[in-house]
Amino acid sequence: MKKLKKKIFLIKAKIFLLFVLPFAIVLLAIKTLETFLRQNLRQAASSMPHERPDIRPVSQTSFHPEIVPARPVSLK
Repeated sequence: MKKLKKKIFLIKAKIFLLFVLPFAIVLLAIKTLETFLRQNLRQAASSMPHERPDIRPVSQTSFHPEIVPARPVSLK
């Protein structure tokens, strides 16, 4: 009975080491890489000089709205 329990434990340990642990390591590496790239992108974007568009004075003009008569729609 002890040999069977030990054998089952070793099989579980092998499965954990072969599948679960590498999967967790890959996920952690992907998340770390995403964070690193996001930080580098933000840093690069903030270090770029911002170009201001041409600033022109705003002039407000008022005009009278044009009245458009309603026309019936023909379905030909």
